[in-house]
Amino acid sequence: IISACASPSVSATSPILNNVATTSVDLSWTNGNGDGGRLVLLKQGSPVNTVPVSNNTYAASAAFGSGAQLGTGNFAVYDGTGSAVSITGLLPSTTYH
Repeated sequence: IISACASPSVSATSPILNNVATTSVDLSWTNGNGDGGRLVLLKQGSPVNTVPVSNNTYAASAAFGSGAQLGTGNFAVYDGTGSAVSITGLLPSTTYH
């Protein structure tokens, strides 16, 4: 049985970067009040410019560029119910959003 999740009235907040290294970073956040999972998208060089479809599951991978691509260059790096992900596969001296 698949049931739809209600949209949160409080979004996830307070992103924190830890263990910033040349090609990896640990990202954590404070969960909002949604009853489903969280999707983290990452894009190289410019802000994420797509909106995921509610109640979809995306094949996420913490190795940047290996997860589902939404639109152009927006990659799913986390899809789950937790509040942290260790992202790898980043390029040195490169900005990510």
